[in-house]
Amino acid sequence: MADEPQSRVLVVEDDPVLARALRTVLERRSLAVDWCSHAEDAMLELAHKRYSAVILDIILPGGSSGLYVVSYLHNVPKERRPPVVVITGSDTDVLRKIDRSIVKTVLFKPLQLDVFATSVEAMVRAHEDGH
Repeated sequence: MADEPQSRVLVVEDDPVLARALRTVLERRSLAVDWCSHAEDAMLELAHKRYSAVILDIILPGGSSGLYVVSYLHNVPKERRPPVVVITGSDTDVLRKIDRSIVKTVLFKPLQLDVFATSVEAMVRAHEDGH
């Protein structure tokens, strides 16, 4: 019997130390993790790969924020659109602009990694089960 394909998560975070910690905790939950630090790179990844979830920081370098990634996902067909977990240290004013049909969860930094991983894992399973 062939192994089922591993669920894949995209982490979009410009802090390499935090990104490494997120990758480690998600990989311990048997999730495959890709990482990028810019919104433009995230949109390229999303155009070429299917993800079960996107972990997205709002404040990113390079001129494009995580809000651009959410806008990009709005144009992805619903059946291919991964749910998004926003991780941010920003105030709540920035969050008012977020499309809540795409962003399923908002977590504030500093993160409790076990709570984060449990939230992502549950969201991945629900997405893959079609909920």
